[in-house]
Amino acid sequence: MRVFTALGLVGSLLSSTVIADGLESILVTANAPVDQSVGYLDSLDIITREQISLQQPVDTNQLLDGIEGVYASREGGPGGVNSLTVRGAEPNFAVVLIDGVAVNDPTNTRGGSFDLATMSAIAVRRVELIKGPRSVVYGSDALAGVVKLITAPTEGESSGLQLYQESQEYGAFRQAGEAVLANAHHAVSLQASREDSGRVWQGSLRTLEEMAVHYRADFDHSTLQLGGRQAEFDKRAYPEQSGGPRFSTSAERDISIGDDQTAYISSEISPMTSWRIAAQYSEFDRFLDYYSPGIAPYNNVPENFYTADYSRQQWRLVSELRLGGINLNVGIDRRWESGVSEGQVVFTSIPVDALGFLLGLPSPPVETGLGLPVELALDTDYSLRRTTQGRFAELNWQSDGDWVLSAGIRRDTGDEAHETVRRYRVSVPAGLTRINFSYSEGFKLPSFFALGHGLVGNPELKPEQVKSYDIEWLAQWYAVGLELSVFHTQYHDLIDFDAEAFTNVNRNRVTSRGGEISLNYRWHRWQLRGSWSHVAIDVERSDRRLANRPENTAVLELNWQPADYLSWHNRVRWVDEQFATSLYTGESREYVLDDYTLWDSALRWQLNNMLAITAGLENVANTRYQEAVGFPGHSRLLRVGLLFTL
Repeated sequence: MRVFTALGLVGSLLSSTVIADGLESILVTANAPVDQSVGYLDSLDIITREQISLQQPVDTNQLLDGIEGVYASREGGPGGVNSLTVRGAEPNFAVVLIDGVAVNDPTNTRGGSFDLATMSAIAVRRVELIKGPRSVVYGSDALAGVVKLITAPTEGESSGLQLYQESQEYGAFRQAGEAVLANAHHAVSLQASREDSGRVWQGSLRTLEEMAVHYRADFDHSTLQLGGRQAEFDKRAYPEQSGGPRFSTSAERDISIGDDQTAYISSEISPMTSWRIAAQYSEFDRFLDYYSPGIAPYNNVPENFYTADYSRQQWRLVSELRLGGINLNVGIDRRWESGVSEGQVVFTSIPVDALGFLLGLPSPPVETGLGLPVELALDTDYSLRRTTQGRFAELNWQSDGDWVLSAGIRRDTGDEAHETVRRYRVSVPAGLTRINFSYSEGFKLPSFFALGHGLVGNPELKPEQVKSYDIEWLAQWYAVGLELSVFHTQYHDLIDFDAEAFTNVNRNRVTSRGGEISLNYRWHRWQLRGSWSHVAIDVERSDRRLANRPENTAVLELNWQPADYLSWHNRVRWVDEQFATSLYTGESREYVLDDYTLWDSALRWQLNNMLAITAGLENVANTRYQEAVGFPGHSRLLRVGLLFTL
């Protein structure tokens, strides 16, 4: 791993330190706040450090699933598949950035989605989520949205030490510590955490250890940031679609053992008041050792295993020029990716139905389900490299009457693919309200798994594409805030597995329509927030229903601070019924999972300047629910923590 080689660039940038206020999010520095002075450029949701402290999320899933339009699932518990869908899109259609570093892994079997269970919520200072295609700025993968998880120190950080210990029922725990050394211009942060899921989830286990270091320098006309993170995880759960603890005929578990490393260095320079420049280099490395026993009777999903080593380096340079009400952002970036995977699929017997594929003959007209009693091991190895370069520009204009017009374009070139995407946005004030109209395009390069897998890979795959239309209405009346949005999104050339050809192909066209509404109200020391999200998904020329996509979700949050030292947070989340598939009967079958309602509650009591007690009760009503067939959700869970601050 060469992840910390980025830190060697610090010397070359220290001499050009130069910006005090935050840049617009197009500059994507590690923790630059969004600058809305050019006006309403994104469909943006923000969770602040204060809100995170109030919520005390037990994991990253819980941190994110309160945002309207977002569904964060735990299929199989923390040791299983933990993914994020934005407006019903595939989990691999959202870019996830940790301190400005993209952490999507295209060697995994889910097409490059980020596993939320490999990131602790305990160190997150701020969350920014952009909904809708944003490939104009972020390039490939940003078909449905962008998730920014920020752990690095912010401007004005003060020195201090924090230690946190949380104990949960069933042997689960969380431990974390952070030391910050800061003065008027510099801040250094050291972070460490350790988590164990214990026996909270039936048949699902996860341990996670993280370490991170960050440095930040702020001067009159500059900001310099650099840092790195390492995470080691060990996850074990029943195989996906195996029927889980309830229906699986085997107690053997999937095992995922991995190591993530990220590093970044960025500098923002202001040669003059109207001109800003930002440069960033980032690196992400992941090693994963995966084993699955398969799903009995092992014809459809036999035993399989692989080790994968993925590395991505990326640099970016952006110039921002402001002249009156005009703002012009121009940038270039370059990405190098390499992935090596070595593994096998092991059949305990040779399926008669697969003989045609193995011998290069047509498939039999009728499935027999029979097998020849001979073990067969097939290699799935591949080694791929990819280089892409992007050039993009975004022009924004804000009138004296607060109208905003925005237009952006991006051109990506690579080893084979050449993609051009556009984005347009109009923001119109209307008294105490504002209406935003936007049209966006996006693309996603095929994952290394889809391209190179030894059995199902197809090197001829084309990039997946999206076009999206979005209308937002925002209003603020004193203590009441209201937001309403509707969207219409069309995906095409989506990658799918063709069973007859036994390979991945581009064929699906999917339309996603829906909307979100949210209401916020503040009264003295009370805060009420409610939201409802709807998404309807249609697969063109098919009666196929996509799994794990609830059509409706709703969230109600109530916060109460009876005193400055005491806070109480409550969240009630309702999830509509959803379709799911399972193979535990020996063949793929579709099921409908019941809707469910979860109530989580958290209390924080600040005893003095040094000590605070936290307490949480998850699933207060002890609701029985499942997010995958045969995988029960956890029952009522009590957790108590102690926070020491110096």
